[in-house]
Amino acid sequence: MTIALMVGSIVFLARAFKPTLKTFGTTEFNKGTFIAKLRKSTIIYIFLLLIMLWLMVAKPILW
Repeated sequence: MTIALMVGSIVFLARAFKPTLKTFGTTEFNKGTFIAKLRKSTIIYIFLLLIMLWLMVAKPILW
């Protein structure tokens, strides 16, 4: 389960941050939208990392 969450977090990192960062410095760049997307992606990623940490430390009997 932890490994699946790790893989999921890597996929999330690629899908959430790459398109947002590609707009930086282009004509489509809007500072407010850019900051909002980065903030939302960062909060979700931190939440995924906390779940992963809990799975590694608590070692729940899920499997």
